[in-house]
Amino acid sequence: MATNSYHPEIKLFKPETKSSKPGTNGSKPATPRELLNIPAQLRLVVYRHLFCHPTAIKLLGKETHALSAQILPTCRLIYTEGVAVLYGENTFEIGIGTHSGISLTMTVFMTLMENPRYHSWVQSDMMRNLRRFSIRVGYPLWSDISYLREKARAVVRRLQALPSPTITFLRLHLDVKRDDEEFMLTFGSTNNERLALADAWRKYIGVLRTWLGRLTNVKKVEIEGMLEPDAGILRNRWQSNGQGKDMRMLLSLTEKYEALEEYVAKNGGSFCRDALGSAVFAVEADKEEDFERWKGTIVKMVEGQWKNLKAMRSLRVEAEDSV
Repeated sequence: MATNSYHPEIKLFKPETKSSKPGTNGSKPATPRELLNIPAQLRLVVYRHLFCHPTAIKLLGKETHALSAQILPTCRLIYTEGVAVLYGENTFEIGIGTHSGISLTMTVFMTLMENPRYHSWVQSDMMRNLRRFSIRVGYPLWSDISYLREKARAVVRRLQALPSPTITFLRLHLDVKRDDEEFMLTFGSTNNERLALADAWRKYIGVLRTWLGRLTNVKKVEIEGMLEPDAGILRNRWQSNGQGKDMRMLLSLTEKYEALEEYVAKNGGSFCRDALGSAVFAVEADKEEDFERWKGTIVKMVEGQWKNLKAMRSLRVEAEDSV
């Protein structure tokens, strides 16, 4: 049975159109009952041979992978043991600014976790067994960094919402180079422009280090394309339990920023967008004092705006009364 019917959104398996035939030596193919007669450790070897892919699998992509999952529906025990290998031991790729597209990846998470009509027992088991992820970042260095920030925050929210509390493996792969040719062609190569490039790179890394750094309890970490000490900071954050001094400060700052962001949105503070941008840059640079200063400035701006609106409303009411 083709497993694509189980997962209409995720094309992981290549359906087999030919039925199994006896071997040339006259032996018959193994049946599920024969598979159950061997020790569980050997069944795991069989599952890994059938289900494990050597490279990361995109959560949603055009390509298919020849993973023979047709054996899963044969009985409950094989299904239970098999899905743990299929989803728990393969690495699934999440793309930010790559051809795979974060919007496609987020569609998978949203439909499986938020839309009730996709909450079948198969997809629930899939989400419960996901353990290994590869985050590939290819967002251009010269583009609007707010997009990168929002997508990084979205990835973390989805991973934190997984039923499994622990990620056993997490890889970060940066496809962006510090000396990106297109960026240099855009901004030139004078001293001031090189400083602008260095500043853009620092902000880019700060976004990833801060928002992806909110993930904790990761067992094994690989980071490619990010230099020390930033890679070490991110690695320590991922492998911490959220209780270290650095993690407490990070979580506190990011939570304060999100509360400030919500406060500004609720009070119509679009006029203080630049100040809010400076506040988030302070968070991403781990500068708590700078953030608190910008937070105070923003609160005063919003309160002042409301006072002006109330004063204008009072004047309007007085003018209408005098007429």
